[in-house]
Parts: sequence; structure tokens; C-alpha cells
Amino acid sequence: MTGHEVLQIRQRLKLTRAELAGQLGVAPNSIYRWETHRMKIREPVARLLRVLASVLAKNSVSQAP
Repeated sequence: MTGHEVLQIRQRLKLTRAELAGQLGVAPNSIYRWETHRMKIREPVARLLRVLASVLAKNSVSQAP
């Protein structure tokens, strides 16, 4: 997973860095570092992010009017 993918997922979910960090259990500055390619995204976190994005996307679709 690339930093750009993290940014796209976060924006699609309409979450701030702090909100996404809270969902993943990491510090907000980690999200910044991933998005700006300053820190590598470890595979367990990348998997969790993909699952979180999938679940939140499904929930937002089911709650749409």
C-alpha cells in the first residue's frame, strides 16, 4: 500500500488524520508520514486499513437516504 492510497482511502471516508489514526490505533503523525512517503506502511496496518475502509464504506452506503 502506498501513501497515496492511504490518502485516497482517508479522503473517501471523509476522515481527518486524527480520526483515521484513532480507528487504526496509531498516532496522527504516522498517518502524515505514510501519506507523504516518509515512513513505510507495515503490512498488518495496511491490511487493517483495507478492512476498515471496506467496512466503513459499506456502512456509509447502507445509511444513505
